[in-house]
Amino acid sequence: MRVWIACALLLLMLSGCGKDKGDGETIAAKPLAEQVYTCSSDSECIVSCASPGSCCGQGCECTNAYVKAEYEAFRAENTARCTADDGEKCDVYSCAKPTHKTIATCVDGACKGKRVPLTTMNDGYFGAVDSPDPLACTTADDCIGNTLPTENGCCNAPTSLGVYNQSYRAWLSSWRTKNCQAVTCPPPPNPSQPDECAFAMQCLEGRCANSCSP
Repeated sequence: MRVWIACALLLLMLSGCGKDKGDGETIAAKPLAEQVYTCSSDSECIVSCASPGSCCGQGCECTNAYVKAEYEAFRAENTARCTADDGEKCDVYSCAKPTHKTIATCVDGACKGKRVPLTTMNDGYFGAVDSPDPLACTTADDCIGNTLPTENGCCNAPTSLGVYNQSYRAWLSSWRTKNCQAVTCPPPPNPSQPDECAFAMQCLEGRCANSCSP
């Protein structure tokens, strides 16, 4: 009899757990794994190496995309579990130099990772991890005069006439073939004739230059 009463009390206590709607009806709180997180814009998403239920997550390249609220929820759970004395022991990784990064995007209400190449703009020259020095030369024949790439690397800025070497032009052409298929460059403005010195190349102390006065 006592056992039956104890069981009944336990069932009552369990049925009382959850969130009260205010009209006497109680809704049980969903476990984290059952909750559905949605997004409406890229700004609501985040990329992380962390994974739910894991103390270690990804090793080198972070590609997991989450709704920020979801990320904060499971990170709190991970922190509580992984700071224990018997927490998971993580491997030490030796990672190659990255050539790409993953950015967070919101696609149809779900956060997705989009892999994009790592790029730079140094002294007005577009580049990536594997790009050559755009101005290195041995002779003037290594150099050309042309408009310079824009920050996305896929288009040239029609008014930014500069110089670079043949190796850089070949690398840029190859990079665009791999990364610019979905990019449409704006039409150039009406052309104007640059000074002839802009196309008269020199190799001065191992650096490409045109013949215009500095």
